[in-house]
Amino acid sequence: MKRQATGSILEAMRSVELWVAVAMFLVAIPMHYPDDLLPFLHIEDPGSVLGLERHAIERVFMLLPITYVGFLFGIRAGLAASALALAVMLPRALFISDYRSDALVEAGGVVAAGVVINIGFERLWRERKRREEVLSRLQEAQQQLQSQLGVIQTSERQLAAVNAISNIVSQSLELRDILNLAAEKVAEVANVDVVLISLVDERGRELVLETYQGVSEITAASVKRMKVGEGFNGQVAQTGEPMVVEDASHDPRLTKRMIAQEKIVTELIVPLESKGKVLGTLCVATRRSRQFAAEEIDLLCASGKVIGIAVENARLYQKEREVAAWLQQSEENYRGLLGDATEAILFHDLEGKIIAANKACVELTGYSREQLIGMNVKDFLSGEGLERAREVGRKLLRGEALGESYEQGLAKEDGSEVRLRLSANLITRDGHPKAYQVIARDITEERLMEERP
Repeated sequence: MKRQATGSILEAMRSVELWVAVAMFLVAIPMHYPDDLLPFLHIEDPGSVLGLERHAIERVFMLLPITYVGFLFGIRAGLAASALALAVMLPRALFISDYRSDALVEAGGVVAAGVVINIGFERLWRERKRREEVLSRLQEAQQQLQSQLGVIQTSERQLAAVNAISNIVSQSLELRDILNLAAEKVAEVANVDVVLISLVDERGRELVLETYQGVSEITAASVKRMKVGEGFNGQVAQTGEPMVVEDASHDPRLTKRMIAQEKIVTELIVPLESKGKVLGTLCVATRRSRQFAAEEIDLLCASGKVIGIAVENARLYQKEREVAAWLQQSEENYRGLLGDATEAILFHDLEGKIIAANKACVELTGYSREQLIGMNVKDFLSGEGLERAREVGRKLLRGEALGESYEQGLAKEDGSEVRLRLSANLITRDGHPKAYQVIARDITEERLMEERP
């Protein structure tokens, strides 16, 4: 507190306006006491240094420093100046002037006028301050409005860009076409020199470059495959978090020196995501220094999600085509089995989606064939039974023999439950697992007879 007060005093002492006010008082004081302070002027009429009788214009002159101080330093300083002026004028009015009453009235009038003027200044300053505050609030409101408009415009641009990318990738269900179209549109929207799109392989261990723009074939070949967690793209694939690299060619984390030969300076890498799973990475880069703004990073992240969803859909479409082809190829082989068998037989893909069922399966479950196709086997199983089915599937994928058939409960369409004796087999094509075949026999009556006394 003391330091602040000392600082304020020192600042005031350095003020030119303060010294001007002091000079005014130093001029006014001798004019009131010319005999004592200005004897060299030899003034005949001590009542007025200016030669005026009774009206004492010197007292009126005191209004100048009072007004000056009040105008520059506020009402408190103005009132202090008025008090000082009164202290200067009173001795002459009381002890020297031949017109004491008039001198007192004049002195009081000067001080009163100074006080009124200072009050007027104070009102003006308050009004001015109020207007400045109003203007400041208006400017602040205008800035907030402009900021909100800027956010809205940025959001609109981002939405338009994401929609453009979404429209492009939705034009095809072929994975290669989707990635090529996405790379072209991202390069246009983000205004970058290089675009690399990589996908995580089926085992989830490697990141494979699928399409690229802006780099040579040699460079693309050098980064064709990399381990998840390796390099910039591998780290993004591992963490699922976007990454900005300011000086890519000289960054110590760089694992592929061929990138340095491309003279790439700034990189922005975002994950390709679908349903919370990282499917790959989208890398954009420039050959000049560039600071990616937060909204640009958000735009690329949103684009990564759009492309990720498109990749997921393309893969599902490809899988469905492969399953359909397999069914078409196997239809003749299994037509007799599905049609004539007394046991319920169904086929479902690796995710449990039913793709074929015979008449006996329809009669057993109570669902029509149209209802069954597309349903998931988990719709028929309880928690314990579902876990048992998953364990059977894992064993088949590992190539383990199941041995004997196993017993399983199943919920029918009407809500009742039947007991089944099941056997399952893994259907492969070209050495790759494609679907499961499940054969079921109803043993409900057998179990009821066993339970009877």
